[in-house]
Amino acid sequence: MKHVKIIGLFIAAVWLSGTDACAGQTVSGHGYPFITNISAEEYDGHVQNWGFTTDDEGMLFVANTGEVLRYDGVRWHSISVPGRRTFSITSDSDGTVFVGGAGDFGYISRSSRTHSRSYEYVSLLPGVADTLNIENIWGVVAAEPGVFFHSNRYVFFYDGDQVHYHETDTRFSLLFEKDGNIYTREAEKGIKKVRANTLIPWEDGRFFSDRSLMGYMQTEEKEFFCSFRNCYEYDDGDFREFDHGASEYLEQNGIDNTRVLSDGTLMIATRNGGIVQLTADGEVIRILNSDNGLPSNSVYGSYEDDSGSLWLATVNGISRVDVSLPFRRYDHRNGINETITNVSMRNDTLLLASASGAFHMGPDGVAQFHEGKTFCRNFHHHRSGLYMTCTEGVFRYADGRFEQVLSEFRPRAIGEFRGDTLIAGTGEEIQVMLFDGGQNEVLYRFEGTGHRIKSIARCSDDFVWMGTEADGLYRLEFEKENGNITGHKLTYVMDEEDRQSRVSVAEIGGETFFLTTGRGLMSYDADADSLFPASRFGERFTEPGLQVFWATEDNGGNVWFRAGEQYQVARLQDDGTYDVETGLLSRIDDRQSNAIYADAGGHVWFATEKGVIRHDPERKFDEYRSFETKIGDVLVRGDSVVTGGDPDEPLVLDYEDNDLRFTFSALSYHQPERTEYRTKMEGFDDDWLPWSDEVQRDYTNIPEGRYRFLVESRNVYGVTSESVPYYLEVLAPWYRTWWAYLIYIITGSLVIYTGYRIRLHQVTRVHRMRNSIASDLHDEISATLSSISFFARAIENEKLGGDKSRFVSLISQSAGDAKEKITDIVWAINPEHDDWKSFALKCRRYASDCFESHGIEYELDVDGDIPGRMDMQVRKNLWLIFKEMITNAVRHSGARFVRVSMKHSGGRLRLEVADNGSGFDSSEKKSGNGLRNIRARAGQIGGQLELDTRPGDGTCWKLGIRL
Repeated sequence: MKHVKIIGLFIAAVWLSGTDACAGQTVSGHGYPFITNISAEEYDGHVQNWGFTTDDEGMLFVANTGEVLRYDGVRWHSISVPGRRTFSITSDSDGTVFVGGAGDFGYISRSSRTHSRSYEYVSLLPGVADTLNIENIWGVVAAEPGVFFHSNRYVFFYDGDQVHYHETDTRFSLLFEKDGNIYTREAEKGIKKVRANTLIPWEDGRFFSDRSLMGYMQTEEKEFFCSFRNCYEYDDGDFREFDHGASEYLEQNGIDNTRVLSDGTLMIATRNGGIVQLTADGEVIRILNSDNGLPSNSVYGSYEDDSGSLWLATVNGISRVDVSLPFRRYDHRNGINETITNVSMRNDTLLLASASGAFHMGPDGVAQFHEGKTFCRNFHHHRSGLYMTCTEGVFRYADGRFEQVLSEFRPRAIGEFRGDTLIAGTGEEIQVMLFDGGQNEVLYRFEGTGHRIKSIARCSDDFVWMGTEADGLYRLEFEKENGNITGHKLTYVMDEEDRQSRVSVAEIGGETFFLTTGRGLMSYDADADSLFPASRFGERFTEPGLQVFWATEDNGGNVWFRAGEQYQVARLQDDGTYDVETGLLSRIDDRQSNAIYADAGGHVWFATEKGVIRHDPERKFDEYRSFETKIGDVLVRGDSVVTGGDPDEPLVLDYEDNDLRFTFSALSYHQPERTEYRTKMEGFDDDWLPWSDEVQRDYTNIPEGRYRFLVESRNVYGVTSESVPYYLEVLAPWYRTWWAYLIYIITGSLVIYTGYRIRLHQVTRVHRMRNSIASDLHDEISATLSSISFFARAIENEKLGGDKSRFVSLISQSAGDAKEKITDIVWAINPEHDDWKSFALKCRRYASDCFESHGIEYELDVDGDIPGRMDMQVRKNLWLIFKEMITNAVRHSGARFVRVSMKHSGGRLRLEVADNGSGFDSSEKKSGNGLRNIRARAGQIGGQLELDTRPGDGTCWKLGIRL
């Protein structure tokens, strides 16, 4: 608690005496730089940090108590180190990062992977004797001869090949570079110059033999050495105590580390009081601690990056302080804890209108609140004073206080008419009043427009513009007699469709402009008595639908705008034209923009819901600084990390791996969450995809071919990085490879050949079928027809006497046989009879008719439910075989009983016809047509035929065929 009180008292003292570098003794010196705090939850590491560095690409590395952290502008990555502790970190001129940890030291190795590099720690301990008790490495410095590390007992020097060391029997503290040489402080012996193989005492350094040494700073003209409690200025062998405004503060809070910033100012980080920024002459610029923005008062390391941002390593996370930006905040830390609606300045006093009163802030940087004025809006500078309009009336500021000058009449806007005469208006009433700073006389009054007045601007002694909150623009003209106002004319200037528009009137460069919410920036054409788009500051301000809220001209002729939800400045060029810039002003990201004010000193103020922001145009900042975009991991199917991407060695993927995810980031650390990216896959995308804050891009089902993936980033300042390429090739699927096409050709050829063979077989089969039918017709019908022919000739032959009627009977019988044979052939080749059921039915009917007509007893056992369809050739031959067997049994066997069986089993059909007739000697009947035909037809269908017969012992036919 004692420290807290001391800190508070000292801050008040600093505010009373301190100034900003390059600023005069005004309120402008007491704003706060933009501060971004990063918690341990965000970077997913230990809360305590020790130091920072960047490599040659701009990648940030942090010495964290738990590991080394790497930040690419989007994601935090960790690099494991032995002992899981790092205390010091730096990088050499080549960008190699060197790390000191718990009993170990080494460097970060980057793999040769293109874009998506891998980082890993490489220890230098293999080059150090095992007998050394190294302990913690508290400091590391990279210089021209090599890299130096120090622990309490040792100083190590790594020359790129070997590690050398120096040992002390007391204690080493601090490594620093001075005039191109490396020095260290050895307790009880003073400061020594470090060489590869020796320590050389520095005679003047004996001053620190009994003093601690925490930091060394060297500006262009001065050198400073700091112990734990105070700093000393060194001049030609003489150390004298540095006379500065924070001596008591540093003595109370302790010095931990120091550095000279790029603007030549001094930064001192303390053990218990945050940081102190001083000029080289000892003036306090600012103190930052846990009371005004830092997460902790203990700052163990600091680093200034290329953009001028100051990174602070604390015991409670990381802070980035944008000291190089030309912006400073004035907010609750200055006592401003309300939304600011307007801002102005009178002499050296800052005046702020707020939602419930007003503030004034003098050179001490502490805001004083004036309550009881409810909502205050506008300021008006007049020769009699500064006037402020509020809902309770009009107040005049003088001598550090606001005095109410109007109470019954409460105008929303005040404008100058002439001399001491002002015009004030509400929505219901407008008054012309004489202001003398005390008594105010109403000279003329009349009924208002019915809509709230937003701004009033004088055009001439008889001509005034009045902009409204939601009713467009009016022109007010006065009629006068003997200098007195006797009447007025109020004319609506805009089109009727603009009745809902808010209009502010602004005087810029001696010309009147109208800021509208819907028609952009406009000017007045007196001849046409109408408004027209004003393109003086660029065509962007005339876009249809554009809202222009504020416009203020500074003392250099530059015009500051709030238009289209962006801050912009139109900078006046030597030829009278304007160059519009937006980039740097993009850093002002407060939600509300309530006013812009340019003071006489060249500063521009922005009123927001968080207070006010001051912009100092004289403080130079290069927002156009280039930066790199990095392609991070390239993932296959969202899982496996792949490598590659070189033009000469692209990433080669199998077709089944053609689902890719690219991750990327930008090494731009100013509001990285507002960085945008766009990508294009050449060969896949027709054009760049739209800008987006997405930090990854997914591609699915990428066709085979060669591609180049490109990514660009655009930071908060609107600066676009160079395109980063990544090369890849997706192989064709196996079914679209050359050998697959060869298989297709071979297979196609085989299919064509097979089709040809099938067709040939079909043609041959048809041919055989024709031959078979012809043969059947010839064999079965030819003899019968020949007989008919012979019988007919016999009838015609007159030489043959007797009764010829028997020949007619033979002709009739032969014709019947021929008809039956033809019917059998036609039935056999008809495809409608391909089912087994029809075939079985025909067989039963034929057998039963034959047996019954001859009085023969019989037994039929014929399967009708045989699966599949019958082949025509099988059906024909099987039918003729069956018919021949039945006919033989009926006509020639003399049988009294015949058993017929046709059964299907196991894919085979077995036909059996057995009779109890006379039988015969099969050897004697071998040449008979019946037997020959049965055997021939059985052979045609691949059947196995058996004949079992003996004279007097019956006949049994057995036929088996595979279906």
